[in-house]
Amino acid sequence: MPQQQLGVRIRVSQSRDIQKVMPPGDRVGIVEFIATVVNGSRSPITLEAYRLPGGYMGAGLIFECGEVEQWNTESQEWPPPDLRSLNSDLLHKTEWYTLAVGASRGVCSRAFIPVAGAPPARFRFRLWRTFQRNGQSWTSEEFVTELRPVK
Repeated sequence: MPQQQLGVRIRVSQSRDIQKVMPPGDRVGIVEFIATVVNGSRSPITLEAYRLPGGYMGAGLIFECGEVEQWNTESQEWPPPDLRSLNSDLLHKTEWYTLAVGASRGVCSRAFIPVAGAPPARFRFRLWRTFQRNGQSWTSEEFVTELRPVK
């Protein structure tokens, strides 16, 4: 594997199949951006996950992605990481998910909507290793869109 591909990477793709995200009348022009973690390192990585009860997509696991970060055009910087952690009542329900060497898994997704007159903007996902946001995190490749995240 070439040197630049070693390590943990977050790839971003987009999907227009948002039936699972928004009600039918609200889907016009909406695009879902999906972040996939790729373990190109030499050892497995572990991520803290929260398991949703019963039958959810993706085996019902939620990873700590926080908010989608937007490039600040005035300061020419990415915002500082949001260090607020998951509600402590939920932390006792988390588990560790191991991602093997060479494996990948979808970890974050966010719906974006059209905003009239919005200029293109730069965004990225941030994946935290734990819900307490006090340690390691990875940022995705940036992506540019005229759409804006659904709040």
